[in-house]
Amino acid sequence: MVGILGAIGLAGILALLPAIESPPPAGLRERLSAVREPAILSTLGLTAIGLGAGFVLFTYLAPLLRELTSYGGTGVSGMFLLFGIAAIAGSAIGGYGADR
Repeated sequence: MVGILGAIGLAGILALLPAIESPPPAGLRERLSAVREPAILSTLGLTAIGLGAGFVLFTYLAPLLRELTSYGGTGVSGMFLLFGIAAIAGSAIGGYGADR
């Protein structure tokens, strides 16, 4: 199922996005030079903390939900699916609101 959705997404990208010329490749020194700027360094740090927190949440939340709700693996997976759908909807609504 995931492969089918990926293929549909790829077909949409190829059909709808224009072809653009690739910029020249950047070397490692050029890429790492951006880390010298405090704003970029703090943004990267906060991003790493936020992503790490998301993975830790799933690690500890699954056993807790299994114990509290008496759902099996399927029930907990369904709850995580609902959480993911809500996160996508929240990101879309938040992005729309930020653009306005």
